[in-house]
Amino acid sequence: MERFEYLILGNSTAGVAAAEAIRSVDREGKLAIVSEEPYHTYSRPLISYLITGERDVERMGYRSGDFYERIGGRVFLGVKVERIDCEGRKVVTSGGEGIGFGKLLIATGGRAIIPPIAGVEREGVFTFTSYDDARRVKDYIERGGCDEGVVVGGGLIGLQAAEALCRAGLKVTVVELLARVLAPVLDEEGSRLVEEVFRRNGVRIVTGVGAKEIRGGAVG
Repeated sequence: MERFEYLILGNSTAGVAAAEAIRSVDREGKLAIVSEEPYHTYSRPLISYLITGERDVERMGYRSGDFYERIGGRVFLGVKVERIDCEGRKVVTSGGEGIGFGKLLIATGGRAIIPPIAGVEREGVFTFTSYDDARRVKDYIERGGCDEGVVVGGGLIGLQAAEALCRAGLKVTVVELLARVLAPVLDEEGSRLVEEVFRRNGVRIVTGVGAKEIRGGAVG
């Protein structure tokens, strides 16, 4: 079993920043990054441009191709950690392999919150936080899966998705449980201005209403 002084779970902004910070104070300690995703570093805010065809995964990176070599670290891409053995100071991957550590940082970020809405398991229902999410949406649209899209949630990610779908030629509706979009980050005037921009571009915004059920389309 290979052992590293520093083991980072996560290959996005937090994990990459942590690796660079470690190297700023320790150039010699063995360091590794483990990521469930099989991709080099990429910017998650750019995934909407995948749907519109303005970016591909090679053009979404925010570190050079030799990043891992430059920081003198190992990278395990496409490797999922199933369990942390704190007593044995190792993580165990889905393949049953162990990776030892002196210090462990969990920087995997958040996962999409899927509310308990009936029908979320149906075909054509997606989350929107990763490259693979955006690729699945793009593939579905290109297969002729839909000409309309509904986005549940009027936060930053929801509006980013709505913009991408609108630019991809879909008729888009945003459903937001709160009284206005971006309520946690903008005041009432700011929310109003954002809503006006979206409405001028053909996006329907429905606020103060929660999604109860998703109907139509095959299950699975």
